[in-house]
Amino acid sequence: MAGKLEHSINVIKNMPEILSSGRVEHKILILGSMFPEKIEFDGEKYRTNSYNKKSE
Repeated sequence: MAGKLEHSINVIKNMPEILSSGRVEHKILILGSMFPEKIEFDGEKYRTNSYNKKSE
């Protein structure tokens, strides 16, 4: 359990770096946890119908 908590804290601390230069798989996991419904891209803008309020 302590290992998972430590990993989670590390991900939160490094989120800007992960999202800007991390692996695509990691970005998908992070964004999927914040936006439980799909994210749509129309060629210019991204949109989603909701977000996970627990991530505020």
